[in-house]
Amino acid sequence: MSKSTRGNWLPILVTLAGVPFILWACLNLKSNTADILSWLPDESPARREYDEFIRAFGVDERVVVGWPGSTLDDPRLPAFIERLQADDADRSDPLVHSVVAGPDLLDELTNGDLALSRPEAIRRLQHLFIGPDQETTNVILQTTEAGRIDRLAVLNGVFTAAEAVGLDADELKIGGHAVTAMAVDETTRKSFNTLMLPAGLISLVVAWICLRDLRLTLLVLSVAGYVAGLSMATVYYTGGQMNVILTVMPVLMLVLGLSGGIHLIHYYEEAVAEHGRDQAARHALRAGWVPCALSTFTTALGLASLGVSKISIIRSFGLYSAAGLVLGLLVLMTVIPAVLSLWKPAVRGRRTTSAHERRKSNGSFTDWVSRSHAWLTATCLAGVIWGGLGFIRAETAVDMERMFSSDSELIRDHQWIESEIGPLKSFDVLVEFGADADEDFLQRMELIQQIEAYVQDQPQMGATLSISNFAPDVPRGGGLRQMIRRKVMAKALANRIGYFESQGLMASVNGRELWRIQVRTPTTATLDFAKLTADLRTTMETGLSPDGGSEVDIRLAGLTPLFHDTQEQLLADLIKSFVIAFILITPIMMWVLSSVPAGLMAMIPNVFPALCVFGAMGWLGITIDIGAVVTASVALGIAVDDTLHFLTWYARARKQDLEPLDAIRFAHRKCAKAMVQTTMVCGLGLMVFALSDFVPISRFATLMFVLLVTALVGDLLLLAGILAGPCGRWIGAQKS
Repeated sequence: MSKSTRGNWLPILVTLAGVPFILWACLNLKSNTADILSWLPDESPARREYDEFIRAFGVDERVVVGWPGSTLDDPRLPAFIERLQADDADRSDPLVHSVVAGPDLLDELTNGDLALSRPEAIRRLQHLFIGPDQETTNVILQTTEAGRIDRLAVLNGVFTAAEAVGLDADELKIGGHAVTAMAVDETTRKSFNTLMLPAGLISLVVAWICLRDLRLTLLVLSVAGYVAGLSMATVYYTGGQMNVILTVMPVLMLVLGLSGGIHLIHYYEEAVAEHGRDQAARHALRAGWVPCALSTFTTALGLASLGVSKISIIRSFGLYSAAGLVLGLLVLMTVIPAVLSLWKPAVRGRRTTSAHERRKSNGSFTDWVSRSHAWLTATCLAGVIWGGLGFIRAETAVDMERMFSSDSELIRDHQWIESEIGPLKSFDVLVEFGADADEDFLQRMELIQQIEAYVQDQPQMGATLSISNFAPDVPRGGGLRQMIRRKVMAKALANRIGYFESQGLMASVNGRELWRIQVRTPTTATLDFAKLTADLRTTMETGLSPDGGSEVDIRLAGLTPLFHDTQEQLLADLIKSFVIAFILITPIMMWVLSSVPAGLMAMIPNVFPALCVFGAMGWLGITIDIGAVVTASVALGIAVDDTLHFLTWYARARKQDLEPLDAIRFAHRKCAKAMVQTTMVCGLGLMVFALSDFVPISRFATLMFVLLVTALVGDLLLLAGILAGPCGRWIGAQKS
């Protein structure tokens, strides 16, 4: 065996040796998809506020359960609760902190020293635990920390208890954050398991159509599949876990690996025609490694720019995908040339011709671009401006409910709960009283009632729950009888502080009292929490006594304000990552063209796709979600891929003293076909995931396809139009 042969076998054997380790990693890689809180930035004020809220009131995670016929006198209701509590009591580490149902609260409100009439009690529980019909009710479970960690066990307990009392699982209507989190996990896993194989098959078919050689197609697909597995192994061996966005990373690596492999095979075809089969692999590597490496590096930079995001799943997607691309490049540029050197396949190599020989042929498209370059460039630049203006109008969304299709089981259950009982989404208003605040218990409750009244008057608001729901209206007036009634009520309320604390309606933290108002809103509600907080503080100040106002504070807490804070962060992360990617990639273009102005000009076709697509989303009112945020920087890097290959051939033609028009014609002939093919391989392979029931994954796939096609238009039309105009001669002059 010759030295060169041994050198070719080495990367192949090293790659094969890595297969068991990759398979082990893929089989044992864990997912934290259901832990939605891990997505959110730890350092944000809303997250810190939420953590303080949890320390005061415990885990804020509820499971809402109901069923058709779950009325106040349904005998299955107490049996269901009893079985649920009995099963949980048998555990060494209970999963459920409390179980509350409409009948229990109704009994609480209609008995004791502060008893209300039944109609009044029902009125106070309406849209919280009792529906508009004053009969339908639900059960609400609040989980412990153990239950938050093991949500699946909590839900299994619910279904087991339901089955024990004669309820079929299909009858149950369940909702709440815990259910949504599990639905995210299940839907993501289902999308990956069911769509990964079709995505690979479609990529295989499209790659075969492009290469017209099954053996070469299998070679490229095998290497691309290895790259996809290697990216997942990187997550495993660095101690990471899969999440909702990382789920699409393997298929992204697969299609990008196919794209790089197809480009390399095209360089091999050129080399076979020019140098023969014996030397083709070496010359293909020599000709293709610079544009392939640069395009991979720019795409990796686009992905790595997502590392600035404060949202962990976006950050991990960007960094792991960038690492996977770099490692994938090493595999592509060593294994494929090595196999081609040993195999020396005969390909349908095109007869090599110099740029001079091709200056007059194959030029109809280029001639049209040349004749139309002015209006083509103007139209595309107008699209950039239009997109920029539309992007200003763009809105973001991270609501959990928007992550599922309207016909999903989760959304149907949520709609039933909101229709039959009341709003499901919630947030909390926390009113904090200082240790030396002058308000007595009843004054504080009156302030709480005033705040509740203001909240209930606002649009998109539902019912509220606080201590005031458990007591009669506070007696007003200055007479002796009213004063006595106030004192009696104050004493009765003071005796029930332990109950209120057990129900999570108030807490004592560092000698200060926290009163909690739970606010329910429809899942479709869009709220301005900054304005609401300011208005609530104004309302509170008008209800305070002059001496106690300085000792009282009000703020919002809960998952909904936390997600709202994350929603605002999304747009900032999108802009920041895109700008960073632009700043990092632009110097590469300047270096390739040996000119600062030329590099800047060549970046115009690369920002064209993102601005046009995201601008269109802004004009059409389509919200930007977590899946959409990661596409802009990825698309910028991928767009540069085709730009670099096009400019590589353009530069070679200009070095042979061809005029810009002939150089464009030469570049079109050499790489336009490969550009179209790689776009179709990447786009159609990813487009399979548009069928996912999980909206962020579906949105990611759809946007990537649209961005890739738009990037192809940008390179074949806008870039060619720029080069066909006066700028093309000037850019060419820099290369001569």
